[in-house]
Amino acid sequence: MSILSAGIHSSYVNHPSDPSLSKSYSIKNAADAAGMYNDVYLEKLALQNLTVSYVHAAPGFVNTNWGTEMPFFLRALIRPLQSLLGKSASKCAENMVRGMKGGNAGGLNLVDENGGVGKAKVCKGHEEGKERIWKYLTESIGPWCE
Repeated sequence: MSILSAGIHSSYVNHPSDPSLSKSYSIKNAADAAGMYNDVYLEKLALQNLTVSYVHAAPGFVNTNWGTEMPFFLRALIRPLQSLLGKSASKCAENMVRGMKGGNAGGLNLVDENGGVGKAKVCKGHEEGKERIWKYLTESIGPWCE
């Protein structure tokens, strides 16, 4: 199970020319690349291992210690919102486990923030870039990807 941004992230548009983000790093590009690369990684693994269930989940807004290392003025804005609007870590875990149990046997399953079936959102460039991204991942991370 991978908990990141199943079905809700945008495409990292610079993946053809800058897969490592060495020339185009920003928080948004890093988040988009992480989501897109994670999709490709899990999709390829699921196709190579048809009897294994892979789960990619989007947990939503969770009340954790996230933001405690931020400057005071940002922390003062984030922490109250997180406490008020975020679900507890235990509720999030319950939803993720329910989603993991409810998926299809084998293949890639997406789980939404409530533990339901997530909606697959194919990002712009996902299909065209799938092989290029997989090659980049296996070359940079290593053969354990395969």
